[in-house]
Amino acid sequence: MQPASGNYISDCANEENKGFYFALFWSFYMGSQVFGNILAAFLLGNFPEQYFVFALTVCLGASCALLFLLKKPYIHHQDQSDGKVVGEGDGQNATLKEGVLKLWTLNKDRRFIYIIP
Repeated sequence: MQPASGNYISDCANEENKGFYFALFWSFYMGSQVFGNILAAFLLGNFPEQYFVFALTVCLGASCALLFLLKKPYIHHQDQSDGKVVGEGDGQNATLKEGVLKLWTLNKDRRFIYIIP
């Protein structure tokens, strides 16, 4: 999730507003830790465990549904190598298959062999 979220946010942002987008993402991400613990304390303290599992399942379903509503980002930042502005029609948006292949290539990298248990 971390590489995908960072890539999506960097594609959506430009140099002027990328700090805002990353701060917004991390505030929601870390806020979910607080909200989840408050929800767990309330539900586990007052109801049987089945209600807690049901609430987490509803949150999971809602987050998966929202994931499918994400729009493809309009990339409008400058490429660092040649300075040209990268736009949506420049072939920079990867398909799902290309993303999975890139991730698989990254997993086969010899530098990652040390994190395999």
